[in-house]
Amino acid sequence: MDFKKLDAYIDDLTHCGIPSTDIEVRLGHEVVYRRSSGHADSARTKPISPENLYWIWSCSKVSCCMAGLKLIEEGKMSLDDPVAKYLPELEHLFVKDGDIVRPARTTLLVRHAFTMQSGWDYGASAKLPNTVRPKNNIQLFCALASVPLNFDPGTRYEYGLSHDLIGALVEKISGRRLGDYLKENFFDPLGMKDTTFRPTPEQTARIADRYDYNNEKYSATLEPPFEGFGDVDMGSGGLVSSVNDYSLLMDALANGGVGASGARVLKAETVAMCKKNLLEGASLEDFRRWQGASTYGYGWGLCGRVHMDDKVSLSRSPVGEFGWNGAAASYALADTENKLSIFIAMHVHNCLYAYHVAHNHVKNLAYEALGL
Repeated sequence: MDFKKLDAYIDDLTHCGIPSTDIEVRLGHEVVYRRSSGHADSARTKPISPENLYWIWSCSKVSCCMAGLKLIEEGKMSLDDPVAKYLPELEHLFVKDGDIVRPARTTLLVRHAFTMQSGWDYGASAKLPNTVRPKNNIQLFCALASVPLNFDPGTRYEYGLSHDLIGALVEKISGRRLGDYLKENFFDPLGMKDTTFRPTPEQTARIADRYDYNNEKYSATLEPPFEGFGDVDMGSGGLVSSVNDYSLLMDALANGGVGASGARVLKAETVAMCKKNLLEGASLEDFRRWQGASTYGYGWGLCGRVHMDDKVSLSRSPVGEFGWNGAAASYALADTENKLSIFIAMHVHNCLYAYHVAHNHVKNLAYEALGL
């Protein structure tokens, strides 16, 4: 294994305006590559280190989906169940259709929450009255029942609050807050000590500075500290974690649901379900149009993106590789064929270079170094 090219590329990312890069690659539970490059503070006095934490934003979705899949493999819900079976407040939904609002023509199913086909975008919660202050995901979606969907469930793809709906289903069925359910069933068994919706003061002190990226100037500007989403455990993007921690989660997925600790958190057949694209027609085109070049050769499954065609993607990862990324350029990958996982944290928002170039290049250099 020769990682010299990967070392050089990661170190050079600072010249592209990315202040820091933190990455871990695991192969069959073994850490085969670990690098922390750049600085954790804008003054450049503290080198980034494995002790740093990050808001991982939409990489949180992987955890949330795992929680929903756990309930499915236990027979507590099914992908083809109507969501209203568990949340009756969502039985009669409406759709904004041009200038009119009409009753939905299709039934909102559990699978639509996983596949981003619910019809609620991220702007939906902003349409709630200021007097509505949800304390959990269940209350959030009971309130959202009054907000018209953007399309009939299952007919289109739109990135938004769908995975938070999974969080509401987990809370309703388990009787636990999403964060507590994840801690008990995934984080603690896997040895993840720094992954949480509500960091302690000690953890907050270890969060690396966060930046906004200027895609024209290849530069980054410091952003103010983020304090989280309040009372709701936002499964779509609310977790703080470390590269060491989240790598353990992705490693468990890459190894068929078994973590480096030896704990089985999902069945192998459940993980295998995540390797299949579930979008077709207009929904698949919606996904590819939305993400652009970074999704060429990819579809969307039960846990985020799914690799479909390496001739289009130019990726060295096998068909069926899956995972997702986050708004601050975090990146998660699970490859069950090679039992390989990758997790990257950058903590820089709106960085098109990361999504369209760096993530794929880092991935390919890692596979090349490993001879895969």
